[in-house]
Amino acid sequence: MRLLISLMLGCIILLGCTANTQMHHPVRYTTATSGAPTIQVSEISHKVIQGPDADSELLVSIKATVANLLETEQYVKISIRAIDSEGFEVKDVILEGKFTGHQTRVLSETGWVSERSYHTIVRWELEE
Repeated sequence: MRLLISLMLGCIILLGCTANTQMHHPVRYTTATSGAPTIQVSEISHKVIQGPDADSELLVSIKATVANLLETEQYVKISIRAIDSEGFEVKDVILEGKFTGHQTRVLSETGWVSERSYHTIVRWELEE
């Protein structure tokens, strides 16, 4: 019985991690000293695009929609963190790019993560 429950729990966790994770509520993020939000980050998601390879590594693509809330051009650099069920950071990915005034676009990056670590991830979130 314990084995069955463990297998079922493992499948639920696996299914939750392999599905695209999305952040449903946009986060306004301040990058200037004024204290007013200068960017908005939403729709964080990920997808395994390759692997596992011979070293049990997965190539994971992470993307987020970023909006420049300023009228002026700015360079944006954000960190997206993969968090496990205990709240620990498993992986972080930097997304960056130049934005014109009021521009909204998707930023994405890929990174390698061990298959074992990947299966511990329960959510991806913006590091503020």
